Amino acid sequence: MSSSRTTSHMSSTPQSLPSRPPPIPADDGFEGTPASREATTDETDASPCEFEIDWENIWHGGKRLMGAKRRPRHRRVIGTKIKEAWIYRHGANLEHHGVRYWLCRICHVKKSYSTALYVSSGTSHAARHLLRQHQITEAGESDPSLATPFTLAATSGSSLSRLLSRQASLGLQLASHFDEGTWKARFVDWIIVEDVTFRQASSERLRWLIANGGELASQLLPEHHTTVCSWIRQTFESRRQIIANLVKNATSSVHLSFDLWTASNGCNCVGIVGHFVDSNGEKRDVLLGLPRLVGPHSGENIAPYVKGVIDQYEMGSKLGYFMLDNAESNDTCLEALARWFPMDVGRRRLRCIGHIINLVVRAVIFGS
Repeated sequence: MSSSRTTSHMSSTPQSLPSRPPPIPADDGFEGTPASREATTDETDASPCEFEIDWENIWHGGKRLMGAKRRPRHRRVIGTKIKEAWIYRHGANLEHHGVRYWLCRICHVKKSYSTALYVSSGTSHAARHLLRQHQITEAGESDPSLATPFTLAATSGSSLSRLLSRQASLGLQLASHFDEGTWKARFVDWIIVEDVTFRQASSERLRWLIANGGELASQLLPEHHTTVCSWIRQTFESRRQIIANLVKNATSSVHLSFDLWTASNGCNCVGIVGHFVDSNGEKRDVLLGLPRLVGPHSGENIAPYVKGVIDQYEMGSKLGYFMLDNAESNDTCLEALARWFPMDVGRRRLRCIGHIINLVVRAVIFGS
């Protein structure tokens, strides 16, 4: 084990304690009162949560907390009835520059460092995280049914009643027919189709509207715009794999059309669309990539971006024809691509009839 890693039950650098311990704060993460002393040492002093901590990856708010350490229990409460709050059965009590933190064991072990650490002035943030992310309550149980509460339609009557009773005790109002995967997919589609910003999709007003329609939806709503970004990236990756399988199993060559596109923020992108017949004999027109173009709009500069998409889908051996407009840069681009994917550029290069008609009409109307 490296010097930067230890376990949460092991004390870090020894610290001197004052001769007279200070009073215990009212919200110090402990339960019970010092008056009751019937509990045994095993009940009070047992380590609540033991796991390996990577001290080099303690992050909060996008910043690494160097020098964070385990916060030891007050000597005054050791051997008494006072117990640490239940959240410490699922995480470690840390301290950094005088600020207390709670480190989620599950997230940290899974290396989800950005979502693992919370300021622990109280227990509400940690408890909410355990419920929403890991379906863990104070009872310490993680019910598989609770992990996917939106698949209740497949639950038997008796087990459904028990689950609803338990959910009601947690303050959750669950619908009998709700599919989490479908809900997220529709939410992501709404963001994309309606051109909704990440901040708008996680705005307080939107959260209020949906949350007041039922507690069930409020359990899924993102609290931060970075969550929306993460959902879109995850959806993109999963759907790209679907497209990759379609391209891989295509029964025809994959023909490409691409053109430059300028976003509303001024960024230049190369839109690359594939045209092919899938394994079911259906004609497909799918967006394969939209890489951002950095640099001049020359064919030599565009070619590497197109090549990147071709390599990503491993379709170099299945390339067919290229449908492009009449810009000279497209001729140069195909000549550059021919160095990586041997082809007869003159034969493979098709010109867009719509662009040709547009040029003819402009010449007739404007005389140029």
